[in-house]
Amino acid sequence: MQKIGLIALVTVSIILSASWGQNSQQTSARMTISLTSIGYKPESGCGYKGNDVPSDLTLLNDDVKVRLSFLSDELLAVYRSACRAGLATVRGSDSKVRKMEAWFLDPRNGKLIGTDTWPTVKRRWLNHRWDTQARIIPVQSGFLVHAGHFLDFYTFNREKKVLLPLDPDSRWAVTVVRPGREIHLQEISDDETAVGRWLFSETLKQEHRQSEFAGITSASGKAAITKLAHCLHIQPLSAKEYDLYCPESRDLGLPEFLNDSEVLAVSGKSVTLLSLTGEKLWSREVSSDHSITNDKISLRGNRFAISLRGRTKFDGIEIPKHKEAIFVYDSENRSQIFHSVVGGEFEVQDFALSPQGKVLAVLKADSIDIYILVD
Repeated sequence: MQKIGLIALVTVSIILSASWGQNSQQTSARMTISLTSIGYKPESGCGYKGNDVPSDLTLLNDDVKVRLSFLSDELLAVYRSACRAGLATVRGSDSKVRKMEAWFLDPRNGKLIGTDTWPTVKRRWLNHRWDTQARIIPVQSGFLVHAGHFLDFYTFNREKKVLLPLDPDSRWAVTVVRPGREIHLQEISDDETAVGRWLFSETLKQEHRQSEFAGITSASGKAAITKLAHCLHIQPLSAKEYDLYCPESRDLGLPEFLNDSEVLAVSGKSVTLLSLTGEKLWSREVSSDHSITNDKISLRGNRFAISLRGRTKFDGIEIPKHKEAIFVYDSENRSQIFHSVVGGEFEVQDFALSPQGKVLAVLKADSIDIYILVD
């Protein structure tokens, strides 16, 4: 192990591992970036502070999670929603003043590049399938910011190029069409009807549109997909919609397109790769129920990562009790390329893959660990 001192006010430790280059590597972090050293300070956030279910369920809509997003190989964003007390303009209305704060880092050396803040509004649903308010979204030639009643396109040097106003009476949810040249923007009305629009990510100009189920989970260049009660359901452009996958176990998972011809479905206990005819191409299950906690797909769609928590076994590897592990797979040849215990149970806040899937970043309460993955 080699250690180096302070670099650009960021604490960095480098750990060399002889296991690099194997088909599935297990290694320590290549770099650890202290969040304190870049000016990040924890705060209580906007979330509901009570222990019981509130009578006003909209109090649960605020996204209190600190998030991590790889925008390019040279740009990594840490961001969160924040709020402060304000004056209510209408009796009984929400008086909080909301904003999204972001810290932009160079993941190659841990250097802080800059910070930005956007005014936001209260989310109108519990998850990003129905509302991506206060989210930073990577695309092929830059990144999008959904903040307030606007969707903005930024270049990698954080210059705003395009602003798209959004109707404040609707809910809006953005999904990326991999590899990021297009996005899918769904508008959801109060009567739960929805319209999906395919937009070019760099100009935000409309390419296609269709009526859809509200709250889709993913989109390709040719279709949208969602999870219904017992099936994964596809709504193609200019073609008849159909049920893709209806297993007897009803262990469906949330589906995401890896590309225009393959869908990855991840539940609490399984990972399944499907063709657009519903053929199961590859799958893995855990030895105990509901230990898969999160999953991420690279922007290119060539790699995906899943996290697992607690004492369990996955893909032939034991995960210790009270620990969290991340597995990374090459989706093109369906092979495991990385696995490692990355922290204690409930220690990991978020994680992200670089656009090409060559770097894994893991966010903890006070640091970011950077892992270099095998080619």
